[in-house]
Amino acid sequence: MAASVSRRALEHEVGEIRALEAALAATGSRGGSYSLRIDRHYRRVMAMLEPRIAWLTRRYGLGNWREDAAQACAIGIYRAVGSWEPERAGFSTLVHWQMRGELQALRHRVMLDRRPAARAAAARTVSMFRDDGRTVGELAELDDREALPGTERQAADAMAGALLRHLLDRIGSPARERAIVEAAVFAPDGGLDLPEKTREKHRQIVRRTFRNCAKVAADPVGSSQVSSRNAPSW
Repeated sequence: MAASVSRRALEHEVGEIRALEAALAATGSRGGSYSLRIDRHYRRVMAMLEPRIAWLTRRYGLGNWREDAAQACAIGIYRAVGSWEPERAGFSTLVHWQMRGELQALRHRVMLDRRPAARAAAARTVSMFRDDGRTVGELAELDDREALPGTERQAADAMAGALLRHLLDRIGSPARERAIVEAAVFAPDGGLDLPEKTREKHRQIVRRTFRNCAKVAADPVGSSQVSSRNAPSW
């Protein structure tokens, strides 16, 4: 019974989000109050799904990347809200698979490379303990040159993600807008199934957020006065 009530409460929140987003789309640029209400419902959805997010994070071995995992799950939730078809499946089922997909992609990015080249590098590492006549300096130069670009790319993505989250914190970006911006940056192909009008609204949010982030980065002293809530509503 409790699980059924929880599912109904979750779907009620999602239904409220979708209804408010439809109303927001109809109001054009006069939707500030709608945005605040949508963000409030998104926070409730995140709170309801927090135990499942924690469980999935452990399941995928991402305990050392909890912040990245939470970001990935937020993107999954945002996509699930946009693509849910009540007549086909319950929201709980859809969001579970969406979050799993995002966490699986994250795990591929952060875990050790499992390609044949990486396994070969591991084999060469084992050979360092053998007496084959090479010096310590020569052994130290062993590396996986094919994996290096991927490692550098992962490091760059991690740095970009940390900087983006820091700037979004500084401008006080609402949860819903954070999810939209992070999805646009880290998974740009994920919203292709959304209606064109919705995609245009999201592009406006991303452009406005980037402008505010640029102001914060350029003027750290006065950045506390820059907030997405002070920006023109859409």
